[in-house]
Formats: sequence, C-alpha cells, structure tokens
Amino acid sequence: MKIGAGKQEINFPENFFPTEGFSRVAAPLYVRAAILCDTMEIAILSVELTSLPPEEISALKKIISEETNILEKNCWICVTHTFSAPHILPDAVLSTDEMYYKKEILKESLYRAVREAVCYAKEQLTEVQLKVGRSQCFVNVNRDFETPDGWWVSNCGEGFSDKTLHVISAEDASSKHKVIFVHYSVQSSVLEGSELLEGGKVVSGDLVGVMCTELEKEYPGAAVIFLLGAAGDQAPIYKAKTMTLTEEGKLIEKDAHDEGIGLCHSLGMKMAESAKEAVASAAINQKGNLTVASADFLIPTKKMNRNLHELKPTRFYEYVPEGEQEITIETMKIGNIALLGVKPELNSRTAQEILDQSPFETTLIMTMVNGGAKYMADMDSYDRFTYEAMNSPFARGAAEILCEQAVLLLHNICS
Repeated sequence: MKIGAGKQEINFPENFFPTEGFSRVAAPLYVRAAILCDTMEIAILSVELTSLPPEEISALKKIISEETNILEKNCWICVTHTFSAPHILPDAVLSTDEMYYKKEILKESLYRAVREAVCYAKEQLTEVQLKVGRSQCFVNVNRDFETPDGWWVSNCGEGFSDKTLHVISAEDASSKHKVIFVHYSVQSSVLEGSELLEGGKVVSGDLVGVMCTELEKEYPGAAVIFLLGAAGDQAPIYKAKTMTLTEEGKLIEKDAHDEGIGLCHSLGMKMAESAKEAVASAAINQKGNLTVASADFLIPTKKMNRNLHELKPTRFYEYVPEGEQEITIETMKIGNIALLGVKPELNSRTAQEILDQSPFETTLIMTMVNGGAKYMADMDSYDRFTYEAMNSPFARGAAEILCEQAVLLLHNICS
C-alpha cells in the first residue's frame, strides 16, 4: 500500500477578527490530508473546524477529486470538532454584508488549504507498512450529570466513557512515519465559550490540535490526522468554562478565562503522551486489499427545538415524532482494520455495542464523517431526558437501528 500526506494552515487575514465572538488566534488551524492507494484510491481529509454544512462537504470532495482524480464517493471529509473556531454558516442565518464577506474569506482560505494539502499528499505517495497500536488515555469523561431538576452537561459525569486511544501508523522502508492516525472519543471543547479577561474568545484546535502538533514535532515529516470517535456524551476532564452545582442544588457557571489556555495545553500534551505509547507498542497490520462499502436505511425522527437556550435540566420533555429520514453509514477495510464512518454524534455506549459485535480485530467508529447530523443518543438518554436526547433530530431507538445496521455492514465487508 502507498500513502501520502499533506498539511496546510487555514490562514485568517488581519481584518477577519472579531467574528462570532473570536478576537484572536491562540493556535493555528490546519487541514491535514491523507491519500491511501492500493487496489483503489481513498482520501481522508481532517479539518480543524467545528462542523461543515452539506454544501461545503460537496465542495471539498469536488476539490479533492479535481486535484487527485480520486472519486468523490471515496473521499472522507472529517472535522476535529474544535469548538474554538469560526463557522462556515448557511446563508439563511447571515444577516449582514460583513457576515457574508467573512464567510467568503473563510471559505477561500479553507479551499486553498485543502488544495495545497491534497496536492502535496499526492506528490508524497510512498510504499508503507501499517501498524496498529492502542493505549489508555484519561483526558475524557462522560459529561451527563444529574441535578435536582434533571440531567445536564458538564465535565463531571459518572457514566460510561471509553478510555482507549488507537493509532494507525504508516512507516516507509526506513521506518520513518509518514502518517499517524489517532482515534479517540472526546469533544475538543476545553475552551468552549471561555472568554479572555480582556474580552473575546481565542481560535484554537483545542486539546486535539495541541496533540497533533506535539506528535508532528516528535515524528518529523509525519502528518497526524485525528479521527473523532463517539464523543456525543464525552467531554474533556478539564474545561475553562464549567457548570457546577451549589450546595442549594442550583447550576452556576464558572470561567477560568486566560488560564483555560494552559488547561488546554496540559490535556493536549497528556493525549500526545498516550498516543506516543500507542505508536511505540504498535504491531504490524495484517495485509489486505483496501475496500469500501456503505449502507442506506431509514430511522425515526422527531421535532427539534432550534432555540438551544430554551433547553434546561428537566424531569419531563415531550418527544414529538416527525416521520423517518434516510441515513448513510460508510466503512473502509484495511487488512484487519475497519473504519466505520457516520454523520451523527453517537454516545460512547452505542459505539461500544457496535465494537462488541464487530468481526474485526480493530474497529474505529468515526463520527461527523462527510457531514454532521447532530446527536443520536441511546435509549437510556431519552429516558433520562439528557441534553443529547433533547437536542437531537432523531427519535428514541434511532441509535439502536444504526447499531444493528453498522454491525451488519461490518460483517458483510469482512466476508
């Protein structure tokens, strides 16, 4: 198998800030691209943004195809889901000429970075050997916690949390790392909503950005590509802005302000150390052809409250059915490794149920692949009226249907 990788910064011009409350860049945002070439060619693009709307997913796939001749259906567009980045917002929510202008600036910078990253990746195609490693990483925690009024989110939940960090490293004939994929279940939200003492928020790749940059220093010449796991209910163990309960059982919010940047760096470095352990212990992957497959199926939907400020801890929430929606899941087989890509943000427990039934030695469940679809919570979350259940377009039971279909797809591609 041949692999090539490229990395390019998403540049912001001097007149871009302030926007969406962001006042300056604390750490650059990057696009990282990997091209895998075997019996077919596949592109995996990682973008340090919170999310990408469908039209931008299509645009990025088109750019990759134009520059590399890789079929658009074989392009996986992923985000690191950092909350410390401006959005490419739909035109419908842009109310001023300045907002349109800044959206176009951001799009232009993103498109340029993608072109340069994939072109460089194409030029760097090299015969490699894949290795798979894992370690335990303790920077995530279940974010659902119970208050007297109902369930809410912070970084102090006691529910299920998968601590396993996986790496897939690609090494050339001289054992030099060309690409390192890192898979883990955590939201990049250490700095979410936190403001500096001087005012304004900072742009950053958050803890995942710190981790990727640190590993790229450790392994010169390698591109480190983050694969977002099932992090719908997973938060960093430390956050700059947190929700806590008073002795009277009331929710209050605290902001560490400038100290949050140090918290973010500390967690990112811990994550990097776990990734280094996984790389050091990695074993050679069983050889096999590169294969892709997908499945489409229907899931039940419900009405969704578009005003998130109206959501709060509650002991009752009415879920109003709204029909069905077709959803697509995708899978990629690399030897005895399976990558499963889905758009919805799954809870960690749902991912574990898929893993328990997967026929592959290593299965990496990736969320927000080729677009986002908001939360898809498990049944227990609907029973408890958690934030993930309330803030979801999907009805109770949707995650269980996806789990069933995912397991079926994995068994089909394994045979």
